[in-house]
Amino acid sequence: MMPTSDHPLLDIRDLYLDIQVFEGTLHVLNGVNLRLARGQVMGLVGETGCGKTLTGLSVSRLVATPPGRYPRGEIWFDGRNVMTLSEAEMLKLRGRRIAMIFQDPATNLNPVFRISEQMIDVALHIAETSDDGGFLGRRLSARGRRQAARRRAIALLEHVGIEDAAHRIDGYPHEFSGGMRQRVLIAMALLGQPQLLIADEPTTALDVSVQAQILRLLYALVKEYHLSVLLITHNLGVVAQVCDEVAVMYAGNVVECGSAHRVFKSPAHPYTRGLLRSIPTPQTRRGELMGVPGNIPNLIQPPPGCRFEPRCPHAMPICRTAFPSAVALQADHQVACYLYGEGRP
Repeated sequence: MMPTSDHPLLDIRDLYLDIQVFEGTLHVLNGVNLRLARGQVMGLVGETGCGKTLTGLSVSRLVATPPGRYPRGEIWFDGRNVMTLSEAEMLKLRGRRIAMIFQDPATNLNPVFRISEQMIDVALHIAETSDDGGFLGRRLSARGRRQAARRRAIALLEHVGIEDAAHRIDGYPHEFSGGMRQRVLIAMALLGQPQLLIADEPTTALDVSVQAQILRLLYALVKEYHLSVLLITHNLGVVAQVCDEVAVMYAGNVVECGSAHRVFKSPAHPYTRGLLRSIPTPQTRRGELMGVPGNIPNLIQPPPGCRFEPRCPHAMPICRTAFPSAVALQADHQVACYLYGEGRP
């Protein structure tokens, strides 16, 4: 897809991912191209099973290999191809320069350990994998490092809106509400002062009012820390609120990419149009809500060309031959569809 800057922080190039399962080989990612500029928020949207989460996990090399396998592709982060780095080098990136927030905070906080123990352990790990000791430095004793890590954790908990953090930090996860647990995970992600934050459905497990609070918090943190954020979601309303750019993903391919304003105002790909039509409005009457007909294809035997072709109302014979190249409709808008390329009738 089209570059969003001359030197993007994250640049995924022609990434393929296969996963071996009992029934055969799942061709999960099918040549993903994605660029994220520094200080930019990009929404990665699409139906469940389109490969959004696995794209995010691939950036941190958290997909187990085997059963996963990357036939080809590159992931450049801050000028380095992470696909060529050793595990020791990746440990210096994970948590410190690349952080992740996962979908359900209840399953990503250990229920048998206090919040303080979990945050201090993360802080100490980040310090140990930093060449200069990170924010803890190298001169403190073991006890002094734990005390400094605790102070840092309390400060971040306060910063993300947890009241009486000095007391609450010694609580267990079950003593926090869902929204508070998500705030804990956000504070934990900020411990390493990352450049890139990958947020995988960070509001899905929360009710609507708490979702809004978390989104406002994320937006404020992006501006304060100049973070780049890859926001993985199927909620287009969330993307419209907080994202600068949006990439629409279908069955392992990015089919449309551009500024959020441009894509929402003038959606080009038939799949993007279908997603937007499926959003209810105050004017939608009972029985009038539209969806995208059909289902995501079997990724063990995916369609040979454009993977959306079996569901596309505008499918042409050329759509069955190969996946279309991306076409620039505007300086900030690209689409991969034969309706706009050399296959246009």
